[in-house]
This record gives sequence, structure tokens and C-alpha cells, in this order.
Amino acid sequence: MIFITDAYRSFSIIKGSTDVFYWPSTTIPEVILVGIGYGRNESNSIVKWAAGRTRDLTPEKDSIRERNIERAISSLGFNAPDVETGGASDFLDFIRNELFPYILEADVFMSAGELEKANSSYVKKMEELLLSRNYKNLILETVIFEDETHTSSGLTAISRGLVEIFNNKKQ
Repeated sequence: MIFITDAYRSFSIIKGSTDVFYWPSTTIPEVILVGIGYGRNESNSIVKWAAGRTRDLTPEKDSIRERNIERAISSLGFNAPDVETGGASDFLDFIRNELFPYILEADVFMSAGELEKANSSYVKKMEELLLSRNYKNLILETVIFEDETHTSSGLTAISRGLVEIFNNKKQ
């Protein structure tokens, strides 16, 4: 089972990638995908997605990032909500306590592009946070892709993450 934390934007891409890796050559086993999202196909879904992922995927408060996301939402013609950062710890608690309390092990792959300085530092901080919690049976792989941006590293991250996670299962 694969849990996708940015399902609004990446679910269909990951679904296509798992199909490619599953057939015709079985690089990974058949999987069930579970998307964690922020709303349905409403007119303001992109607003919920942008605000939710900003809150959930940042490990510390960052008022500059909050204002930048609010401006980006407004530039699309939406009324921007008050965007908050620093909710990664609560998001991890939600995943651990409410989403899958009976999962005994987890393989986690996180990445960022080297050229996205803020996000690559957040990924490193999230790695530290996960490791500090001493989760039993956690396999954590973190990669910072050289000379890549947030956008250009996305597809590479999906492909690399699938291969890394399922290669760990074979060992």
C-alpha cells in the first residue's frame, strides 16, 4: 500500500508510474494507492490544496512562505485563506494515530531539488524529526537531487522513490 501525501497533484502521475513498473516487467508488486487530500473537485480545491500542503509539509513556522503562498493564491483570482506553516509534526501525528494506527512498518521516501533551498532544508528537517521519534521498523530514504528545482525533480522523485522502497523490501 502506498500513501500519497500530495494526492491532488500527483495521484494520477504515481498511478501511471506504478502501472509502468508493474507491467510488463514486474519491478514492483501490484499496489493499492491511498491519496491524502484536501477536498473534492470544488471550485476552490486548488486553494485547499495549496494551503493544506503548505501547513502539513513544513516542519517549522515560516511567515515569508505563508505570505508568498497567499499571494500566489490571490494571483489566481481566489480569496486567499490565512496560510499557516509548521504543521508537519501534527500531520505526522494524524498519519500515525488516525490514518494507519495498525501499520507495523513504514518505508518512507522524501526528496527535493537542490535548487529549491527552502524545501530541501525542510526535507532535511523532516528527516531529523522522523528519526528523532525512533519509530520502530522505519526505513527512511532521503534524496536531494542535484541541479534540480521543485518542478523538475518531481517525476524523478516518483520513479526513484518507487524503486528505492520496493528494493528495500527485497533485501
